[in-house]
Amino acid sequence: MKGDFSRITNIETESEHYSMVLMQQGRVQLDADWNEQVLIQWFQWQRLVSDLLGEHVGRDYGFQIHPGEGVDIAIRNGTYYINGTMFINNDNSATYMNQPHFPSPPALEVGKRYLVYLHGWLRHITAVENPYLREVALGGPDTTTRVQNLWSVEVQEVTGTEIGANLKADYHAFRQLLQLDYERCELMARAKKPQNDDNVCIISPSNQYRGVENQLYRVEVHRGGALNETGDAMCATYKWSREDGAVVFPITEVASETVTVVHLGRDNRLGLNVGDWVEVVDDEYELLSEVEDLLKVVAIDNETLRVTLSAAPQRGSDATKHPLLRRWDHNGDPALGGALKVVMGEWVELEDGIQINFSTKDNALCKTRDWWWIPARTASGDIEWPGDYNNPTSVQALDLGHRYAPLAMVNVSANAVVVEADLRRKIKQLWE
Repeated sequence: MKGDFSRITNIETESEHYSMVLMQQGRVQLDADWNEQVLIQWFQWQRLVSDLLGEHVGRDYGFQIHPGEGVDIAIRNGTYYINGTMFINNDNSATYMNQPHFPSPPALEVGKRYLVYLHGWLRHITAVENPYLREVALGGPDTTTRVQNLWSVEVQEVTGTEIGANLKADYHAFRQLLQLDYERCELMARAKKPQNDDNVCIISPSNQYRGVENQLYRVEVHRGGALNETGDAMCATYKWSREDGAVVFPITEVASETVTVVHLGRDNRLGLNVGDWVEVVDDEYELLSEVEDLLKVVAIDNETLRVTLSAAPQRGSDATKHPLLRRWDHNGDPALGGALKVVMGEWVELEDGIQINFSTKDNALCKTRDWWWIPARTASGDIEWPGDYNNPTSVQALDLGHRYAPLAMVNVSANAVVVEADLRRKIKQLWE
């Protein structure tokens, strides 16, 4: 979720046990309060559905897997719930090789046995991805954003006859098979640093957040990777933005290293400058969680709105996929594809006094697209982060709500797919 938010409060509402947000008369209205009410209701609904229906369940033929034409799998339309979140297939013609949110899935191979599973996640949509969200009567500004519940049917090859119908009842075994239960990368952040005990009366003016604007910083894993025993990252890199990654420039044309954009930003703070690192993004890039090198802005023609990049982007020429440049605010390392190396167990400064520390955990995994929010406030000269600056809390990364459920076990022959077992759980109607 990358949006123009002030902050997101109480992401984990269970710890505070809040049930509603109440407005007071004559007060300023904030986006954070509105969004917290939505999140409270969403978390409560998910918990209610999970408590009543279990980890995963569907109605009737929802997402039932059956043989398609040739070496393909047909997906029945309907509804399925994973961990309380509803996913809907309303496409009667959906197949494994032709599904709405999974472009170009890997082909099934003859003679192999597969676990077929449902992967659901949340996608944040702004007026750039869906122009209909913008009220044209306002003359240009956008207002709200949306969150989509998206899904894909995916497969994993399995060997051994002992892996089969038991996955329907044993959800833990299913998660183990997909290696979903791993130690996730964690982060600590601070702006005020611990004082030197020998100079407790001397407080350095640099020992605080020094920015002149209130910001919502976003630290995001760019290329995921496992962490070795010494705590050094292996291939894991990250990027950061002081605007939650929400500074974007829609692309209208791509010609080698030059891209033409709709605008160059509202002002200097939200604009594009030579030397900035940008990510070229489109719908397919987001849906597949792909990772490509960031590109550096080499030149800008303010009259023609043409931006010259350090290399030709691999995407962006298909306007139907809503291509855009997303600006990041770090000083990237060209040797790391424009990102920064994840350094474990060391405090690293972002800017204006804000420091981060990827906390050490054996066998931890920094997963691509995982992120953390860091609200920075000028009034306090500090950031909002759990714990205090002497002992900041190590916080697990956020993600896009990825959820998984088993659907079927299949064998692929030369002419057809054989469904060996239906692994879906079905809702028993109260009147049945």
